[in-house]
This record gives sequence, structure tokens and C-alpha cells, in this order.
Amino acid sequence: MAIVIKTGIPEDQVTKVVHERGPGHVYVETFYPNGLVINYDMLPDGTVNVDCNKPLKLESDGSYTPVMD
Repeated sequence: MAIVIKTGIPEDQVTKVVHERGPGHVYVETFYPNGLVINYDMLPDGTVNVDCNKPLKLESDGSYTPVMD
């Protein structure tokens, strides 16, 4: 299963900071020019925890879009 978050921001405008990297574990923080921040914590068992500073709306196609005020 994949999680798709559609931000509408080109990838070359996103700053990615890898805070932790270990055997099977990666913690990445992404910063977008519109103020959006999404954190991904990828665990060894394949679980991915996602934390976002804006609410995420589930779309009909199964993807998510951030709700920007």
C-alpha cells in the first residue's frame, strides 16, 4: 500500500532533511515553500507514520491533499 499526498508543489522546490537513518528506519522532514511541513517516519516493519502541520483530506481516488487555509 502506498500513501500519496498531492501538494501541487514541484519536487525541486521541496527541502528534505533526513534526521535519522538506521537499519530499516528513516525519519525525514519535508518543507514546502507554502509553509507546509510533512514528516515521514519509516519503520523497519514497513510502517510509515505521517505527521503534517495541516489537515489532510482524503480524496475519492485514495490520495490525500493538505487543507491550506
